[in-house]
Amino acid sequence: MKQIPKNPSSHKKKQPKGISPKVLKAIYIEAGQYTLDLSKLIFGGIILTMITNADINRIITFAIGCISIIVLTIIGFILYKKGKE
Repeated sequence: MKQIPKNPSSHKKKQPKGISPKVLKAIYIEAGQYTLDLSKLIFGGIILTMITNADINRIITFAIGCISIIVLTIIGFILYKKGKE
């Protein structure tokens, strides 16, 4: 009985482990948009908190909100820029 020679090129090549650059760029863009949306929501929450006469410390709320808005905006733009490269 003849043996059929195995041709290594006939086997399907395995995909490399990891994420393709195209998918990675899409993830960066979506993550950047998500963090920018979060910063907008926090900004809206701060405005609503200031409008209502809730029994909270306004200075601390405003300070923490502004810091988180700035941090999320910076992260969002960095991720968005990295996705566009």
